[in-house]
Amino acid sequence: MTTIKGLKYSIVMARDYEKMKTWYSKSLGLEIADKDDDGGWVTFRFPDGGSELAIHTIPATVPETAGKTAIVPCMEVADIHEAVKELKGRGVDFVRDVHEATGNVLLANFTDPEGNLLQLYQRAGGF
Repeated sequence: MTTIKGLKYSIVMARDYEKMKTWYSKSLGLEIADKDDDGGWVTFRFPDGGSELAIHTIPATVPETAGKTAIVPCMEVADIHEAVKELKGRGVDFVRDVHEATGNVLLANFTDPEGNLLQLYQRAGGF
């Protein structure tokens, strides 16, 4: 039996690979872990050394997936209010500002240039 240890990475499919790679690295400030520009993919590492986020060009055989988020990457931050403020300053568009959710967490939702939904997460304590 295979035991799943954790999330290695989430993949966001992209119509415009270069635009998406630039947005995730510049607007979100993510560090590139590995890439193959000719193959149309890049992975980003997070400072905590955990899971990675990948951007991959949509194969010509499945254009119907464009702009439809199948997986919402959820990125943990230490201070969600500061993170939202910083990202808005970089031009990131939030579709839902910081809000409380079940499980004693704070969330904020935003989109990338192709309309894929992403989420910031902070474990809340005592609110």
